[in-house]
Amino acid sequence: MAFPVTNKWHTQRTSISLRVIATICSLATLIVFGWSQTMFESDMLVVEDLGNAMVSPITGAAEYTFIWSLVILSVELSLPIPIHPGIFIAFDLLAWAALVVTLILYLLLMQPYYISDGYSCGVNGRPDCNGKIVANVEHFGTAMACIAL
Repeated sequence: MAFPVTNKWHTQRTSISLRVIATICSLATLIVFGWSQTMFESDMLVVEDLGNAMVSPITGAAEYTFIWSLVILSVELSLPIPIHPGIFIAFDLLAWAALVVTLILYLLLMQPYYISDGYSCGVNGRPDCNGKIVANVEHFGTAMACIAL
């Protein structure tokens, strides 16, 4: 008979690997949208249709996914027994639903900026303020949020 820790380690290896990937992707999402938010707050870029800079709703869902992945990863690694699957189902479903809903709404709202020339230059922005690069970086952030699912 194997020790519970050894047995648990072999059965939970996939879960731990997926948690690490979700944590890294959520962190990348938070960094990307944090950087783009500073571009808007410094008036380098403007979102003309919305009237002011919008904090991405993806950041809230990505923060939840990041914190949940860190918490469950530390609990999985510290407990010698497996965790009840109901806990995974409940909190993973909440994280998944939050990210899917916010990703769909955000991509629908921001699609014109992703497929056109990007954002317009703001008051402090130079003529070459790279609004398209910021839009592409935000698009990368949404892709990272999709991987975090």
